[in-house]
Amino acid sequence: MSAENEFIKYIKETFGDKELVVVTQKEPYVHIAQGKDIKEIKVEKPIGGVNILLDALLRKTGGTMVALASGDADHLMVDQDSKLQVPPWSPAYTLKRIFLSEKEYKGFYYGFSNQTIWPLFHAVFVKPKFHESWWKDYVKVNKKFADSILEEVKGKDAFIWVNDYQFALLPKLLKKQRPDLKVGIFWHIPWPTHEIFRINPWRKEMLEGLLAADFVGFHRGYHMDNFIRCAQRDLGIILDSEPRSATYKNHTSRIGFLPAGVDYDRITDKVSKLKNLNRSIITKNLGVPLKDEILVVSADRVDYTKGIVERLKIIDKMLDKHHDLINNFIFISIGVPSRTNIAEYKTYN
Repeated sequence: MSAENEFIKYIKETFGDKELVVVTQKEPYVHIAQGKDIKEIKVEKPIGGVNILLDALLRKTGGTMVALASGDADHLMVDQDSKLQVPPWSPAYTLKRIFLSEKEYKGFYYGFSNQTIWPLFHAVFVKPKFHESWWKDYVKVNKKFADSILEEVKGKDAFIWVNDYQFALLPKLLKKQRPDLKVGIFWHIPWPTHEIFRINPWRKEMLEGLLAADFVGFHRGYHMDNFIRCAQRDLGIILDSEPRSATYKNHTSRIGFLPAGVDYDRITDKVSKLKNLNRSIITKNLGVPLKDEILVVSADRVDYTKGIVERLKIIDKMLDKHHDLINNFIFISIGVPSRTNIAEYKTYN
């Protein structure tokens, strides 16, 4: 059984008849107007590992995804409750869109999420910026999501699965109104050491927001350990090691690390089929001559945390050491432009 199927089985067995609501920043389907008269509307699927994973799961489990609207025709495709059924060609679950003003989006997404939290938590030596106006927009957007989710699950027994660093305050906002809800949050980026985290002026508010969840998950064990140390030093939580949990203000949160890997069987199956393709077809699609060379392909968002520049330097060093690979090695880097409104990303591009 694949990891995806195991997770689906776990969801169904654990939560039974509970309403499943998944929260993420990026929507999996975007509606774009073609031309000024909006005679034709195109559906696009954004690039991004988190929303692709969550979309795949919800297509199997059903439920509701709450995400930010991002397309210029998104408002034309929803009902009076800002909802629609997706995927458009084979409806399997509900997408509930949250619409923000331009100011809210800039402060919440381009500001606090990606110029404060992102560089601070990745510890990549790009200086994080702290602006109170960004923080206020971050709080405001978290409240908007909370209000929308609470309206969606009114009178229902539900499990709310929150995803990522854009929603650190959401578990507390939900639990304040509905203590009976089961809320889990998965933090998809690293968690820094306390020496780094402590320069964040709103660190206590973020920790309190997360610790209101019933479960807080991370990818790596040291991310989890860093989070626990931060919570101990800033909030004085009571820690229990078996199972790993933190108690704060009479509420106990399970804490764990659950590495989200790839579907190995599915990928190897696709690779085995590619081996049987005519090399000329691969050459045509890649746009480079391909004979007996070693081919290496990388695909990333163009982001300073991805090490794209460093990767090129490593390849230079490899070719300096292994002259036999010169003229026998092809490296293709696929870069998806990202957050181009932010100065550091413009420079990196």
